[in-house]
Amino acid sequence: MVVTIALSGCASTGNDPWQGWNHGAQSFNDSIDRNVLKPLAQGYQWVTPKFVDDSVTNVFSNMNDIGVTINDLLQFKLLQSGMDFSRFLVNTTIGMGGLLDAGEMMGLHKHIEDFGQTLAVWGVPSGPYLVLPFYGPSSPRETLGLVGDAFLNPLTYLSIFGTT
Repeated sequence: MVVTIALSGCASTGNDPWQGWNHGAQSFNDSIDRNVLKPLAQGYQWVTPKFVDDSVTNVFSNMNDIGVTINDLLQFKLLQSGMDFSRFLVNTTIGMGGLLDAGEMMGLHKHIEDFGQTLAVWGVPSGPYLVLPFYGPSSPRETLGLVGDAFLNPLTYLSIFGTT
């Protein structure tokens, strides 16, 4: 009870310039998650064998390693970029397009780098707290980073050029 009162006092101090937006976006996200996404995810997990679920996750993770490698380079993490590129090559070839995470088996561990982190390394300030519909908690810098990440994701180009 005391914690709730203390935290509610912090929320109303005026530090959140987008408090109305953030509250509405969070309520929207909670509703979509509860009524649509969670039932879909539970249904998918119920009908999908674990090895298929793991393989699908691995394929998307493998595609993401392209952007991770480029962000490594943009952050001047040269050794890590070599490891992430090697991971991508191993998983694409030996791992059959990423179905198997052969890179992890070889000690090439997954790194998480995105364009929002790259912008932070370059000195771009994060800005105030922001909740995005469908995406969740973020900041203006991370939101801009999502645009950069979209350009680094191969699925972006398949969806643009894949339709005839």
